[in-house]
Amino acid sequence: SSGINAEYGEDEDEALLSDPHLLNEILPNEINSIPYQLLRDLSILMDPLSTAGSDFTSLASKIGFCAAYIRYLKALNIKTNSPFQEVLRVWADSAPDATVGDLVYLLAEIKRYDA
Repeated sequence: SSGINAEYGEDEDEALLSDPHLLNEILPNEINSIPYQLLRDLSILMDPLSTAGSDFTSLASKIGFCAAYIRYLKALNIKTNSPFQEVLRVWADSAPDATVGDLVYLLAEIKRYDA
């Protein structure tokens, strides 16, 4: 299987993605510990605005960012600043206990299984 872990099948992946506590047991690292290469790859997926609404703005909303800040993020020059990385930076600063498991859970909530 190409899911989160080769030990899990698709049904197990769905159950795993819907359980934030289990995700935090498996992925307990802090948000700011995401390696640069992975962060860049996630930004490539999450930075472009999506007509389906499953982009960095949806993630920011799920985290609890206000509408004014999300508008600010949309105005960032994507060539020099990654809105997705800014979301993660602010989230990590404001919630130091946020984990990679939390991020995976929220990405599943906005149906970004590709991220």
